[in-house]
Amino acid sequence: MFVPNHRGTPAFHYPDPVHDIQRAVRFVRHNAPRFKIDANRLGGLGGSSGGHLIALMGLMDGKTEDDSGDPVDQQSAKLQALVLYSAPVDLSMVPVGASVGAFLRVPPPTPRTPKATARLYQEASPISYVTADDRPTLLLAGDADTNVPHRHAMALQAALQKVHVPSKLITIPRGTHGPTFGLAAGAPRPTDWPDYHGEMVRWFDEHLKTTKPAR
Repeated sequence: MFVPNHRGTPAFHYPDPVHDIQRAVRFVRHNAPRFKIDANRLGGLGGSSGGHLIALMGLMDGKTEDDSGDPVDQQSAKLQALVLYSAPVDLSMVPVGASVGAFLRVPPPTPRTPKATARLYQEASPISYVTADDRPTLLLAGDADTNVPHRHAMALQAALQKVHVPSKLITIPRGTHGPTFGLAAGAPRPTDWPDYHGEMVRWFDEHLKTTKPAR
């Protein structure tokens, strides 16, 4: 497991965090022999803003335009399987908080917003990059999440299904925002909640461990 760090607001802004995670994936892939891993079987797990960045790593093409000769930056930044929880995938989707505006350094789009601003929100949204060659994606979302509403996950799953990319949406009843979907530390999982940790493991097993490597 690799846990990358990245630059963030308020000191840094889009696209700096995206570049940082791309560099992290490329670094891991370039050093795969050193880490004794398969460079073609890299999965990504992320939630909330981290889910946004991991989603981009699976949906963008991952190719480099770097001509510096740095061998790390010649690697693909594309991941082979994704697990996303509470992830914002369409940054123009209401509600858009002040944090997104700070991240992009422009106010949320409105009907009167300049086209350049609307394009920036689209460019920074993972759902804008969905194509038929994208990676199998497991989505976990609480249906009571007011920070990143459940419809984000529904919209991404619908877009993936439209182009026949393997996907699955697991809804957490009454789940709110965050890695535990609002469950207090040490509290037993409600009986009507799915085993989402087990689902994460099964997804990676199915799409990384037991299948041919995806390039």
